Amino acid sequence: MEMKDIMMSIIKNPANLNLLSNYLESLFLAYTFVITAIYCVKLSILLFYQRIFFVTTGYRRISLALTLLSTTWYIAAQVANLLTCQPIDSFWHRLKPGKCFNFNAMYLGTGIVDLLIDIGILVLPIRMACKLHLPTRTRVAVAGIFALGGFVVIAQIVRLSDIYQPGAQYGESRPRLT
Repeated sequence: MEMKDIMMSIIKNPANLNLLSNYLESLFLAYTFVITAIYCVKLSILLFYQRIFFVTTGYRRISLALTLLSTTWYIAAQVANLLTCQPIDSFWHRLKPGKCFNFNAMYLGTGIVDLLIDIGILVLPIRMACKLHLPTRTRVAVAGIFALGGFVVIAQIVRLSDIYQPGAQYGESRPRLT
């Protein structure tokens, strides 16, 4: 159900405020789990890269820096999510007194940092794959396989541009074209 449908339901029948509370509580919890899932995927990819491309110190340093950056992003995103509203449950109980900052601004900020980390993770193995002692055609094929991660970057850009709407609050998104 879209946010606009929930709002229309509340306007028609204010007793449906519980529907909005359930929606916003689900949004809050889902974002917490999504951040964790994204971090686990990033970490597993970086650890995999460290295992197969262990040869150079420079590569290990860059890989470690990306791992630390990903961990810092994860902690910052979780803390920002937990501090979106004070008290926390005022995020989904809209009538409860509390103070909230714009969820969409937080989502955009964490999304942009996530995108930059994804680009770093994408570029990291391509450079190493090109240095492998293999025939040129095989090196290009291996680099191409790693470059398929570019779809993640494209999907992230599309997701951020589709979901983020300036001025929107509490997880509103653009209405879908039907």
